[in-house]
Amino acid sequence: MEKRMDMKPAKILVVDDHPEFLEFLGRALTMLGWSVITSSNGRDALDKLRYIKPSLILMDMLMPGMDGFELTRIVKKDSSCRDTLILAITALSTSENRERCLQAGCDDFISKPFRLPDLQNRIMRLLSAGGRGTQAHSPNKDES
Repeated sequence: MEKRMDMKPAKILVVDDHPEFLEFLGRALTMLGWSVITSSNGRDALDKLRYIKPSLILMDMLMPGMDGFELTRIVKKDSSCRDTLILAITALSTSENRERCLQAGCDDFISKPFRLPDLQNRIMRLLSAGGRGTQAHSPNKDES
């Protein structure tokens, strides 16, 4: 893993219901120089969004209770956080599910499993583009 030196520090909110995945991403993204906040469910993520203004949300789309699709729609309708970038991270790897994530309001999509350098590149691309034009990128399985 190479530390990113060319970007200003950004806050990333990671939302996923698997504690091991949250811990892994939290550590990895922190080592890469980002400020990372984690949340294990949609309700907790909404609470954190009230006082944390992340640059990017890494959103698991399949969670019990409030799933990532519902949470994305809520975030994108809220005037205080609608400009927050959302990267869907999900095991739903078909083109139909990718389109479903983008229609819900996600700015980009990467499917599990992924390689950390691919995620890092996707994050850097999103943050540098401000979310513009990122939806045209193909899922990560086509990038490796």
